Amino acid sequence: MTAAQQTSCLKVAAGRTLYFAAYAVPEQHVWAVSQIEKELIKLYNPVSNLESIDAVAELANRLYSIEKKIVEHDAALVLALAAIGQMVQPQNEPKKRIVGFQPVPASSRSTSSEKPKSP
Repeated sequence: MTAAQQTSCLKVAAGRTLYFAAYAVPEQHVWAVSQIEKELIKLYNPVSNLESIDAVAELANRLYSIEKKIVEHDAALVLALAAIGQMVQPQNEPKKRIVGFQPVPASSRSTSSEKPKSP
């Protein structure tokens, strides 16, 4: 009997007298021991072989933390995809130059026609 099995038996006994039976099987018939163990557990359904409430609570906590991480990763993925979408969108195109002669606006003529003063 392993230490874990002994601890499990002591938890089930909870301070009361605990009886158990032992049957010696040669080492060469390990598969037979496994089969006998499964049949006995199925037949008697001992308390020590039932899922403990602590194990169920631990699994629930682990599942909650995994679900929380998934939600966080989904939010990060949405932000990353939005940023990629903004980078892919075309930017404002510069105005095309008009080909041909264009008159110079009046405001630009006055500044260009002034001559620098000599001292």
